[in-house]
Amino acid sequence: MTTVPPPGKLDLSRVIAGAFVLPWRRRGEFVRALAVPTLAIVAIRIGWWLAGEKMTGAIAWAGSGAYAILWILFAVACHRLVLLDQSAADIRAVPGWGRRETLFLAWMVSLCVTTWIAGAIALVTIGMVVVNLTSVAFFEAFFQKLTYVIATYVFARLAFLLPAAAIDARSTFKKAWLQTRGNGWRMVVVVGVLPWTFGYLFAFIEGDDPGIVMGVAMTILATVFMVVEISALSLSYQQLGDDGGRAA
Repeated sequence: MTTVPPPGKLDLSRVIAGAFVLPWRRRGEFVRALAVPTLAIVAIRIGWWLAGEKMTGAIAWAGSGAYAILWILFAVACHRLVLLDQSAADIRAVPGWGRRETLFLAWMVSLCVTTWIAGAIALVTIGMVVVNLTSVAFFEAFFQKLTYVIATYVFARLAFLLPAAAIDARSTFKKAWLQTRGNGWRMVVVVGVLPWTFGYLFAFIEGDDPGIVMGVAMTILATVFMVVEISALSLSYQQLGDDGGRAA
């Protein structure tokens, strides 16, 4: 039986530096591709702030659905900018929804469900060992943190499903898992530590009651953070994936 050699080690410093440098260096293309979904995301947030408690029932569900769709359009466009090195002529100023975006959504939902199930199974297994070796109180004290770590690790090992879907590359859970073999904790930094750091900084700047003006500014800043996060995942895929940046 042929043994597939593990991929090389992910160069984290190169990935993180590139996640900041690349969008800035190609800011014209990024602005063109992401301006419309960003403005729409900001508009929905403003609508929520102005409507307040009136955003209930079907209206709230519709708003949440539109918000999720816009972020998917944003993510797909960003992955393609990084991995396909698109020129301005290749970029649609107004993104549309098609098979690619539907597949990306399907993989995202599947990934979240799988992560939750795998995390729950691992947590129960680990929990039984920890309780037997220590105590229920000790396990409960670290329950939330342990859940987060396990779920983040599983998500990190399978995260390549998303950039692959964005560039129409064929992928499976098994393939994504193998592509990140030997780089699990490095991928946790990319999809866990980096977003957590940005989230903490975001919450610190925003405060408890930011108001609509600060809220709009922070929403725009959040899209900038998201560009960096998505770029980091794309660059990781480009380093470790066997078809990163070569699909259509």
